[in-house]
Amino acid sequence: MERHGVKQVDNKINNLDENGDFIFRFRIETEEIDTLQGKPFEELFKNTIHEMLKYIVFFKDNEKVEITGFAFCNNPEVIYSIYDDE
Repeated sequence: MERHGVKQVDNKINNLDENGDFIFRFRIETEEIDTLQGKPFEELFKNTIHEMLKYIVFFKDNEKVEITGFAFCNNPEVIYSIYDDE
């Protein structure tokens, strides 16, 4: 059985792609996150980063960095908040 291009083996999803690279998956709880109305591409990144920050911490020069927003490389002056209260 194949689901979204991922083969299932013995009713378990194979976590390796066709090149043997690990596939990382996690559920995005969209009902908890406000939307960037009418901007699905920006919303995808906001939701993904928001969910990732539940599991990982960023560091720069061995100092913890608090991530509160993001921008796209092609438009760095537009900053999107990850959290709804900002």
